[in-house]
Amino acid sequence: MKKGFLIALGLAGVCLLTGCGGGGGGDSSAATYGVTDTGRLVKFKLGSPGHIDRNVVISGLEGGESILAIDFRASNGLLYGLGSTSRLYAIDPATGEAAAVGGVMSPLISGQYFGIDFNEVTDELRLVSDTEQNLRIDPDTGAVINVETPVSPVESLVACAYTPASGGLTTLYGIDAFSNKLVRIGGLNGTPSPDLGEVTEVGSLGHNAVADTELDIHAEVGAVFCTNSASDESKLYSIDLLTGAATPIGKVGNHLNIVAFAIGQ
Repeated sequence: MKKGFLIALGLAGVCLLTGCGGGGGGDSSAATYGVTDTGRLVKFKLGSPGHIDRNVVISGLEGGESILAIDFRASNGLLYGLGSTSRLYAIDPATGEAAAVGGVMSPLISGQYFGIDFNEVTDELRLVSDTEQNLRIDPDTGAVINVETPVSPVESLVACAYTPASGGLTTLYGIDAFSNKLVRIGGLNGTPSPDLGEVTEVGSLGHNAVADTELDIHAEVGAVFCTNSASDESKLYSIDLLTGAATPIGKVGNHLNIVAFAIGQ
């Protein structure tokens, strides 16, 4: 969920809107998309999430299926979604029409909450879940490339996002909804690889991250997460990737429960 900045020096300056440590930076007009718990795809500007610019039904799914996570693929600009029947879909952001990419995955997805994100270096899709599942998926076929080492130690990994590629390197981050912390999966610049499942704490978000939380990292706006609250609404926060500290951006729409989230290309 991203797309092209610097990571070699520890990702200094990767925070949305307020910048790392305060002061300036991201594109508040960036087109942002969310999937609601009622199966609709909404579009809004990142800096003004309270105003919904588009709201369409997601169509073309299997009967009773829902979209659990979404991300944009840098290599072709398309929006992809993970279906609850273990299928991958390409979704038209304008109409909400979804088309299956291949068939049912093997193994099936495991868990209740999931994060997906494209690795710009390999053009593969990473999938993690709250049951420690760690998969690499081929976005052209929808098939599982490999079952990687379960993510650990972490209580409830519910979201993941790669930094945009720089010099052929990228770093994978995630959110632990149990501890309300930003974590890193694998090492900086992918060494060691996220395939090994090693999770390292970065720091506390300073805000509650419930199970329905999604994370995205974008070249022009930095790192952002979206989470629901007990008052039946979703909020956006920017994140400092150096410390994990989160800063509120605003509520999404009017009492919308966002279950999947991605910043547009």
